[in-house]
Amino acid sequence: AHAIWLGDCNAFSGMLSLKQYCDFALPWCKKLIERVRRLGVIIYLHNSEIAIGHLEASATSGADIINCGPAADLAAVQSALANKVCFSGNLDPLGVLLNGTPAQVAQETERLIRVGSRHGGYLFNTGEMNPRDVPVENMKAMVRAVRENRLAGVTALVAAGVDVNRQSPTGGTLLVYAAERGSLPMVEALLAAGARVNATTADGGTALGWAVRNRHLEVVRRLIAAGANVNARHGAGTPPLVTACSFEQGLGVGRGPAFERESRP
Repeated sequence: AHAIWLGDCNAFSGMLSLKQYCDFALPWCKKLIERVRRLGVIIYLHNSEIAIGHLEASATSGADIINCGPAADLAAVQSALANKVCFSGNLDPLGVLLNGTPAQVAQETERLIRVGSRHGGYLFNTGEMNPRDVPVENMKAMVRAVRENRLAGVTALVAAGVDVNRQSPTGGTLLVYAAERGSLPMVEALLAAGARVNATTADGGTALGWAVRNRHLEVVRRLIAAGANVNARHGAGTPPLVTACSFEQGLGVGRGPAFERESRP
């Protein structure tokens, strides 16, 4: 596993005062997190918490990500936890995701992303578990809104001074992920912020290699213009130039309706 979710929804402000939480629940939570930390995984702590004091105390637990409950004021959470710990939340899974319309789900998702990503360190999530009977169209609306608003998150990270070349445990960078998904606006923003165009993942993958493999033509063109190496192998595979030729395309030229059609995000 890459991550472990720790949930202790009885240890929250609806059951325990802040003093009780710090005296009786938090110390044991820290011990558990310390032990789990030895596994080298990302630790996600969810107590369905909405009180700022309890969330600030949870931020000292050693968890990598703190999820806040659906009734929390995300702007207040963002102000309290910014630069302390990564936090996530908090779309209401009942009032919005289950009972709202697709338009309402999308609108609230977009609002939360705007609020949470102002200073970086934010991951969009629901505030609690998703009910079994959530309409499929509502789930699709939520996912679509997140995808369409990823640029806002990247822009906020850049504005906050986050190192855009920082690598994940598998060596991936924001540029690699943006190229893999074919998001030209994200690629543009990251290159402008100084992203290294030829950075490689742990297995040798590159932004250009992923863009070619997934046939994101406009991203391919932009990466080449920024100096991407068309002859560098993509992982254990072939160089992007060879892969592109297998699609009957000259890399960056963009001739051929099939490649043009399949490269659209």
